[in-house]
Amino acid sequence: MQDIVFPHNNESEFFAMAEKLGTKKLVLVYPSKELAGHSPAAPKGLAVKTAVLAEPRKARQLRQQGILTFVQCSDHDRAVLEQGAADVLFSAERTQPKDYMHQRGSGLNHVLCALARKNNVAIGFSFADVLASKGSERARLLGRMMQNIVLCRKYKVRTVIASFAVDSWQMRSLHDLQAFFRELGMHPAEAQEAVKGF
Repeated sequence: MQDIVFPHNNESEFFAMAEKLGTKKLVLVYPSKELAGHSPAAPKGLAVKTAVLAEPRKARQLRQQGILTFVQCSDHDRAVLEQGAADVLFSAERTQPKDYMHQRGSGLNHVLCALARKNNVAIGFSFADVLASKGSERARLLGRMMQNIVLCRKYKVRTVIASFAVDSWQMRSLHDLQAFFRELGMHPAEAQEAVKGF
């Protein structure tokens, strides 16, 4: 069971919080391959893996080198999914400015989900996005997440749920994350699978 975080010289805070929350595995996502190669040693009992947050045009090259690659959703999602350029594409719910008349602008559709399944790209759901939103924006975000969970289930796309925290206080226990996403419509088995790790 793992959590995914984005450190900025605050790895020790993430390590300490992971220990308090009972997290056994942590994925540290860095903005470059060089930073990922120089991550600090983890304390005993905590397995740490590094990854790179890549720009869409550079992601494929990194993934081909065997580096765990994350890409934040943007206008280039279709190209990323067609090329199988990322291991995880996340925060799809934040890309569309507005919803449509009969469906939500959730950032995913049947074509993108089929491409993600075909090219083994997981779709990531970020709890930090929920924490960063308020009021009607949060309601819209949760509705979009619910729609994306249904799409991922229908097209058998692998999902990843994690805190995606940039600060240690945004981290949550894996039990809490699973419970939250079950409330949004994930089946218990799906929520369990979504925190298994890489």
